[in-house]
Amino acid sequence: PEVQAVRDFIIGKNIKTYFNMHTYQNALLYPWGYIDAQTPDSAVYFEYASDICSYNNYAFGTGSEILGYNSNGASRDWLYGDQVLKNKIFGYTIEIGSSSDGFWPAQNRIFPLAQINVKSMLYNTWVAGEYVKLENANFAQQYFNPGDVVQLTPAFKNKGQSTGYNISVQLTSLSPFANVVNGTALFDSIQSRNSASVTSPMSFSISGTAPLEENIKLLMAVSTNGAVMSVDTIRIIIGIPNY
Repeated sequence: PEVQAVRDFIIGKNIKTYFNMHTYQNALLYPWGYIDAQTPDSAVYFEYASDICSYNNYAFGTGSEILGYNSNGASRDWLYGDQVLKNKIFGYTIEIGSSSDGFWPAQNRIFPLAQINVKSMLYNTWVAGEYVKLENANFAQQYFNPGDVVQLTPAFKNKGQSTGYNISVQLTSLSPFANVVNGTALFDSIQSRNSASVTSPMSFSISGTAPLEENIKLLMAVSTNGAVMSVDTIRIIIGIPNY
């Protein structure tokens, strides 16, 4: 009855992503669980899991890869695999905590374990909808010298499972030696799992007093309807290297 209730709750709700919370292994498990094999969407699972685990440093893979054994009847297999009664759902069994935490972590470990997974939860929520992130800065030049006005036509990827609309991009400088000239771009929409590049170049100027080997940082923030979904740091070094 409990399994049937979970099934009936999920069907018809158009859920796109989920986490099934477990202890313990410091790991992220994705399908398949019942056999030692990858799904047709293994590249998407790998991309999402890699991003998620960049926040919590967990291992990721199938059950046989991480646990060393298969598990029949895992909810993650049904949530992804059944695409007749419902849509395809990407998600994970997340095994929280290490062997020292065990199945029932001490009270003083509960809050730290929750904190380390907050960004993972936010990411998994974003990719259920649209999640547009910088893919390539696409600078118009290879090297950067004092006094240059640098143009770039950055490419962005919508990693999410839904089309993104009203996407705005903002470039800002974190360096006193770089001044943004044209730092805004707009996209009417970017389809799910697709990439798009700005059509009108963005640009910034480098101060004539910028010292050689200076590490200049800029921020590329992507928003939808005023909500910031991703922020990436772009770094350049002043000067032409000698090889």
